Amino acid sequence: MRSCWSLKFVSYLIGVLICYIPDTTQAQYSLPNEIPLGNKALDLQPYLFPINPGSTNFLSGTMGELRSTHFHAGIDVRTNSMIGAPVLATQQGYISRIIVGAYGYGHAVIITHPDGNSSLYGHLDKFKGLVAAHVLNEQYAKKSFDLDLNFTPDQFPVQRGDTIGLSGNTGGSAGPHLHFEIRDSNNFALNPLAFGFTEIKDFLPPFAIKVALTTMDINSRVNDRFGRFEFNLVKSGNTYILPNPIFANGKIGIELLAHDRIDRSQFRCGLNYIELLADSTSIFTQEINQINFEESYDIPWLMDFKTLKTRGLRFNKLYVSDGNPLS
Repeated sequence: MRSCWSLKFVSYLIGVLICYIPDTTQAQYSLPNEIPLGNKALDLQPYLFPINPGSTNFLSGTMGELRSTHFHAGIDVRTNSMIGAPVLATQQGYISRIIVGAYGYGHAVIITHPDGNSSLYGHLDKFKGLVAAHVLNEQYAKKSFDLDLNFTPDQFPVQRGDTIGLSGNTGGSAGPHLHFEIRDSNNFALNPLAFGFTEIKDFLPPFAIKVALTTMDINSRVNDRFGRFEFNLVKSGNTYILPNPIFANGKIGIELLAHDRIDRSQFRCGLNYIELLADSTSIFTQEINQINFEESYDIPWLMDFKTLKTRGLRFNKLYVSDGNPLS
């Protein structure tokens, strides 16, 4: 996850390209300055990790990952391939919405909290408490398995640490886990790892695989050729290098194929921060610390879409394409 690493081009292309994150030990995450947590002013306890709080937990997915069609809006908490782990309310509040469906979040609970944030718990196997009976009654009354129910604050209040459901594998899930989101009052997804959960340990740096260079106009060339070209990266100490010089001129677009790693996990996760520097000058920064759901499906603008569709590889563009609507 967010640990120090760098990439260097040994070429005449740009000089030095660095993807820099300043901490080599435990990862540090921050929320946007304009989004207040408000828990101190409201005298709320810190947010509680929703699975086995106080014990080390492991992830199979992180917030901001580049999925094939959308940004991943939360974290995926592993449950050792088992169904039925108790899922706890991360903060006091009330159940404001219940979703039941065969796709997407599957069985999901949304809790609205006093600080204006809300939390979502997806792919549940079962609901717990009074809301479970209410959901069953609604399914019979509506003669429908699928439901999308909204509630008022007085109907299903919850306390921090209440069991609201059991983890599962419902909806668009490829294996048992809990999908956990925290959203602000504008319904923007925030990075749950910015909330100080000590249950997630992070001491592994990301790893880089390839870079791709694309000629952006008719006068540009890479090694005297026109088009898009991929180059393997080689690790040398704490640095990834291109072993051979690349000769380029004109307007060149750079893409990066890289993944984050998580302790004791084989899963490849996404990078939520990338910075591109040319001769120590920052020329491109990408930081995903909140997600506007109205923009989530604009993710193809951030990747080389042809490579994604034909080979399943998510190259991250380190430039802004013409017409890119992402904020």
